Amino acid sequence: MVRRRIRQICVLLLVGLASSVIAQTRPTTDLAQRLFPTPHVVKITGEPIRRPAKESITALCSFAEKSSPFDPVAPAESFAAQVEHLPSGDRWIVIFSGSPTAHASLELFKPFVKAAEPLGPEQFVLTTGGDNTAVLIAGGPRGLLYASQTLAQLLGIDSNTIPSVRIEDQPDVTRREVHIHGFDRGYGAGDLKSIENFKTLLPSMMPSVSTARFNLFRLSLDAGWITDADRWVSGDIDATMRNAIEVAHRFGVEMVIEIRLQGQDPDSVEPKLRPLNPIAEWNRYEKAIRRALSWGPDVIDFSCNDLGALNFPEIQERYGKKDGRYSGVLMADLLKKVQAIIAEVRPATRLRILPRFYGDIHWQHNPTVLEDFWSHAPANVTMETTAGLLHPAEIQMRQKYGASFAWWVNYTSNHVKELRVMLDANPTADLRAAVAQLPPTERNVILNLGYPIEPQRTVVLATGEWLWNVRAYDRREMLARAARIVWGKGPDALFMRYADYLNAETILASLGMRAAALIAPVKKAADEEGAATTQPKLDRAEQLSQWQQYAARADAAADVAIKLRESVTDDELKKVADILYWNAQRVRLDSAIGVMFCSAKDPKDIDATAVETILHKHEQILRDHFPVEKNDPKSAEVVTRGIRRIREALAARAAQGK
Repeated sequence: MVRRRIRQICVLLLVGLASSVIAQTRPTTDLAQRLFPTPHVVKITGEPIRRPAKESITALCSFAEKSSPFDPVAPAESFAAQVEHLPSGDRWIVIFSGSPTAHASLELFKPFVKAAEPLGPEQFVLTTGGDNTAVLIAGGPRGLLYASQTLAQLLGIDSNTIPSVRIEDQPDVTRREVHIHGFDRGYGAGDLKSIENFKTLLPSMMPSVSTARFNLFRLSLDAGWITDADRWVSGDIDATMRNAIEVAHRFGVEMVIEIRLQGQDPDSVEPKLRPLNPIAEWNRYEKAIRRALSWGPDVIDFSCNDLGALNFPEIQERYGKKDGRYSGVLMADLLKKVQAIIAEVRPATRLRILPRFYGDIHWQHNPTVLEDFWSHAPANVTMETTAGLLHPAEIQMRQKYGASFAWWVNYTSNHVKELRVMLDANPTADLRAAVAQLPPTERNVILNLGYPIEPQRTVVLATGEWLWNVRAYDRREMLARAARIVWGKGPDALFMRYADYLNAETILASLGMRAAALIAPVKKAADEEGAATTQPKLDRAEQLSQWQQYAARADAAADVAIKLRESVTDDELKKVADILYWNAQRVRLDSAIGVMFCSAKDPKDIDATAVETILHKHEQILRDHFPVEKNDPKSAEVVTRGIRRIREALAARAAQGK
């Protein structure tokens, strides 16, 4: 395993050294701000050194008896093959040097090895200077990867010199996971009838995920999609998924396969998911686990996220619950079954659970559920939670049962199930206290990002630093740098202007459900428990002013999206510009309904035809700028939910005779 990782990481080292990740021209004193993410310790040790005419790389383990020189311009495959023989050890060293004699002996490395404190698996020390040499000391393969990324950035600053510097770095959060809704199958906005995203977009995201230093990537898949998708998906699903995971591994990213307890009816022609009976239909879920394990994931997540009621007679009889979703004993028993399958098929795979009772709101209604679960749960399991890492109930479970939790953070996700595109959002809580109080093994965070996928390239980079270096995080600075890294000079300025016009607060407060509530009371769906926080308590005049501001901001953002599309040639960036344009128009049209109702003397006199005209225009923009494929009903459902809400409110209003 170590050798395979080192091969992958050395390939990345080559790629990193061959290209400038961040090429800017600020003074060396601003060095920390020029590296991404910002290192914890940066010490300038002298004047910049001149770049040697010929640069080479030596990679070796500190316990190896000989070093092996490598040519940094050699093909990646050849370079990777040369490190096959390297033995395993607890500290890996890379030498980047212009001096051929530097490769002759391990004597050169002894001062660095002796000076280094014991390093964590992702910790590294990078020094440049002296004999035109850079030394990377890392506590493990992924630490070497991150050190090489930092070195690549140093080398991209100036073609003639290399800064003389000592950089010491390690992550604040040990497990840094990212989830993007667009890759889901059966949940969020994933296309149930296609695997194209797994073939192209998913592999293409991995360089950004690795650069942002996320070490885990989540795919949320329903059990019924895993077992039955071959009926409506063309292409080799198994080969596609294995390749996607292999690509992630080459970039130092582990894969989490979340398998939701949702199945298909055996004779269903179209995808139609429903909760599985965890007793009578367990064989269907087991089939999904076994197939997913064959793809080579690092983590299996047994998931009951947003699950419908489990009120099967067998559950009620055995567990004494009307709804098995909230039985901690049932969840623990099912987890033991999953663990047994993993032990048989792929023992190295780790196990997680995302139960339905994943946050404080559930624990208030079911006060015994955590105790029931952890008193019966198998060992070495991590539970995902939305409550934060220092919730009193979680601390109690850690102390009593050695429980482990991962904090699920909805950053720019399609929470409230209303599609929106946010480039900029504040983290929902400060991690500093958790980092200060918890040991590294309990610092687990999952960032939940939204749909569509393409704009998330920027958000992935912009959020990575928050988990790597909590104190250095500046969301505006990180977003600007991320846009520059992903899209280059020019488009980055337009991205920032768009984010300023349509910031998170504006988008969250202009959801279709809020406009619908102006027409008739809206019944909140079960999966919208957080929606109330987005509803401002304002009088009619204040609401009118706010809606007018939203409309003006949305118009300005739409103009920026048009300029973005006209100024670029990259097809994917043009698609992103279209998505941003549609997103701006969605906010504007929602706001137009708000202005209409709040400016009327009597909202009861508003003609439903006027509202319908706005909705029709919304749909036209959707067709022109955000086309939904005919085989993507899930995307269509999410994209058009706001429109449907407003029409449902109009119908309810008409039925009331208003």
